[in-house]
Amino acid sequence: MKKPSHPSPRSATQWQLKLPTSTADFVGHSLFIPLALSLLMLSCNKRSDSDQSSRQDGGHSQSSSQTIDIRDAIPAKASPAKASPEPATPIDIEKRKAKHRAAMMKSAMENADKGPEGEEGFNKVLLEWVNDPVLYGERRYARADEEKDEQITYHLPHKATQIQLLKEAAGHFALYKISEQDFKDHMVMVWERYREEYVQQGGKRWIKHSNEDVEKNLMGRHVGQLKYIGPGQEHQKRSPKNKPKIKQVRVPQAIIDAGWESLQNATEYQGPIRTNGGSATYYYDRDTGSAYHSVGYW
Repeated sequence: MKKPSHPSPRSATQWQLKLPTSTADFVGHSLFIPLALSLLMLSCNKRSDSDQSSRQDGGHSQSSSQTIDIRDAIPAKASPAKASPEPATPIDIEKRKAKHRAAMMKSAMENADKGPEGEEGFNKVLLEWVNDPVLYGERRYARADEEKDEQITYHLPHKATQIQLLKEAAGHFALYKISEQDFKDHMVMVWERYREEYVQQGGKRWIKHSNEDVEKNLMGRHVGQLKYIGPGQEHQKRSPKNKPKIKQVRVPQAIIDAGWESLQNATEYQGPIRTNGGSATYYYDRDTGSAYHSVGYW
């Protein structure tokens, strides 16, 4: 089965992000102005996979050569005590996103030829977007139906409870409780939905998965303890023989700071993969009824 990958932009015009040192979660990335403009223009026409006419692929090109990966750039961060601001309606969310897109496009065009001064101006606008406290940051919900963002609800099981969610501009992370049967039902739905959308969209947004791929991913793969590691932290070597398995997953610092509970006996399940590399990976601990998933939109 083809593994998801992070596409690499192909452009000769490169801006290096030089963000304030107070942004603790920043990991060095490059931005490409022509691709930034493409990203913003595409985002104006985004559509969601929750139905065939809404917004799932907001801001993401279907071509891997026109993708800007900002998943680790500046993870939105909020303390648990301030994790859930006043809920915004889907209309409010779209208005805020549109405002940020317009500001970024304007800044990109105005600062393209200004060198370091232009970079600083564009970075300031980018920071305002990815750190928007209404759009992004950590959230806590008792039930899945309390979340209204269609990019989230497309992946979050309807019967999930006790939800901890970290929303970012290019993806999200979620930890929640769910029964084993409800989790299995969700994964079956994920792959049935994929098959329907693959046919409806003519294979434009999803890579082709064989029946064997589907069966394998529905079976899952036991990985042992799920351990969160922060940006820049090195992966440990494989566990010695006869020792418990440990699966390390890299997460934004906000998850480390908030103390998300780790899964102790996890099985890994891969969701379908998009033609641009976007995918969802799920982990489930049947002993505790806890699930964790990460989703990349790019």
